[in-house]
Parts: sequence; C-alpha cells; structure tokens
Amino acid sequence: MVVSRDYRRTGKNPYWLCQCVCDSPEVSVDGANLKLGYTTSCGCKARESKPKRSTRYADLTGMIFGSKTVIGRDLERPGTSAAWWCRCTCGKVISRMTGELKKIGARNMKCGCDRAERIRNLTAARIAAITTHGHARTKANTSEYSSWRNMISRCTAPNHPSFKDYGGRGISVCERWLGRHGFQNFLEDMGCKPSPAHSIDRRENNGNYEPENCRWATRAEQDNNKRDNVVVVAFGKRMTVTEWSRETKIPLRTLTGRLKSKTFTVEEALMEPVGQRLRRRPRPPLLSDTTFYVSRFAAVI
Repeated sequence: MVVSRDYRRTGKNPYWLCQCVCDSPEVSVDGANLKLGYTTSCGCKARESKPKRSTRYADLTGMIFGSKTVIGRDLERPGTSAAWWCRCTCGKVISRMTGELKKIGARNMKCGCDRAERIRNLTAARIAAITTHGHARTKANTSEYSSWRNMISRCTAPNHPSFKDYGGRGISVCERWLGRHGFQNFLEDMGCKPSPAHSIDRRENNGNYEPENCRWATRAEQDNNKRDNVVVVAFGKRMTVTEWSRETKIPLRTLTGRLKSKTFTVEEALMEPVGQRLRRRPRPPLLSDTTFYVSRFAAVI
C-alpha cells in the first residue's frame, strides 16, 4: 500500500513510501518498479519462500574415525556445520567439524602427535634424494657456501662494493665453479675450511679463481699476499715487513721507521736491538740568547 511521496530521494523516477502487509516499517520504492510489478513486498515473501537450513545433525557420538573417537558435541565452536569433541589414541582431546571427520584422507590422520615419529621414519636415502649438497640452508648457509657465493658476486656483480678490485680488474671465476653444479665442483676441489678463521685466497693476486690458484688461508696469510705489501730482501730471504717484524721481534712501527730513514741499512734495521741507538757525532753546543746578544753588541762597538 502506497502511503505518500518520498521527497527525500531524487532521481529520474519519483519514489514512494510504501507500507507492506507484514506491518514492517515503511520502505522507499521506485515508482517504475511499482507500476511494472517488480516490487510486491518489503522482502518478506522472498524470505518465506527460501528453504530453511535443517538444524538437525546426525549424532556421531561413539563413532570412530581413524585414531579419533567422538565423545560429544562441541556447542561452543561457531559455524553452520556441527563440531564434535574427539579423543585421539594418544589421549589428547580435539575439536573437529563433521566434514573433517568424514573425509577419506583424514580418517587415518592423528591430532599431530605422530609428526615427530613420521619425521624420524624418513630414511637417509630419501633425505639424500631431496638434498643437493646440504650447504644452502633456509636460515643460515654454511661458511663454504657463503665464500663461494661472495666469490662469484665480487667477480660478476657490478653493484658489489668490491667489484672494482676483482671483476673490474678482469678477475673471473673458472667455468667449473659456475652453473648448477658449480658449488659441488668447488667443494670437491677445495674441500671444507680447515677452521672458521680460513677464507678463500688467490696465490697470484692477478690470477683468476681456479683450483690451481686458490687456497684456504688465514687473515695473516692473506695480509702477506696483498698487492700493496712492501717486500724486503735480506739474508737470502724475501719477506714482507710484517713477516720480518714477526721474525725479528721488532715492533712493526719501529722497523718501518728504520727502513724509511737513511741512518740504517737494511741489515742494520733488521739486526739492531730495540732500545739501542747508533753512536752519532755530538753536536756543538748552542750559544744562549744572552751570549748571542752580548757578542753582537760588542761587535757593533
């Protein structure tokens, strides 16, 4: 039943306030829909014609589904499907929906108590089949794998901070250590690190990364193999200043100062004990300021 015109709504067609036979609150309806018969109620007829969902559930109490036995209905779990409390063979009580219990694949599943057992049952052959080399891990790679990745990045990635000292100078990685099986070949040629203090090093600084030119070296060994090292040849030996300092027990700063000065020869710088100075000719005594001015005044007189 049309009550009055609805002036609150504007549009091409007028709107009318209508009262439904179900005594619901007035609703605003498009006049064109009223004339054509598209709108005949406030929606109550559609709700009445819609089939109602049955609230009756089959009682599953006492039934067994795999390792779970239904012990009662779970009334606190929301949802359109019924939920049931189930007791697992391990003694744990869990809540499962009706659909979850009736699934064929879930009948033999437990509550999760057998997960550790299933993991232990994985054979070594299966683990080896799904593992390539075991050095690239999800949370932390091994030190050898990190050295291999960093070696390739320094030589191939222009955005790497050290590219100018490696790839920028023409240093490259051999083909055997690249590609899908590159790390396996690298590990086969180099082996594992002797200790965590070792890292990859090239014997010849201008050479490439290849099995014949690479080794695992400590930080001290790598420092003695730098391009900017100062090499001293003495007593038939050719060593860096750091190595001579370590052998002669002379502090590095003291030995460097001796080699730079013109007072010592190379042999004297390496053999002179620390704390002893060479004898030098004493300098003539300097005149005091008073004597200087007195003598100058006398010369003027």
